[in-house]
Amino acid sequence: MVFVFLSFVSSIFITSCVFRVPESNISEQSNNYLRALRGGIFGRSGIEVSERDRKKALIAEYNALESSPNGKVVPWSGRNISGQVIAFSPYQVGSENCRQYIHKIFLSDAQVDINGAACRSRNGIWTPLF
Repeated sequence: MVFVFLSFVSSIFITSCVFRVPESNISEQSNNYLRALRGGIFGRSGIEVSERDRKKALIAEYNALESSPNGKVVPWSGRNISGQVIAFSPYQVGSENCRQYIHKIFLSDAQVDINGAACRSRNGIWTPLF
């Protein structure tokens, strides 16, 4: 019984460690997402933010498009700014999967909602439709 309990506790500990991504990898991944999304719809907002906050916003856009269920909120937060990205049901355009999505940006005194769509090419890159 004690062995089973210790096995369970150690598996929880190991699982929680597996999903931690080192800070250096986050930066590398976010740079790839930034290039792939070409600024995303967040870039169309005209809101001035730090590069770190811009990357957080774009990672949320990518995660919403790539793996979020229909209508699920993908939140992000930065310094004095936060947001939510909500992607809707995928649809087909030619051979590409596409999704419409909304990016809600929360500032200290305002909210900006930006609607957009993006399509995923065969090589896995999401390209916003402007």
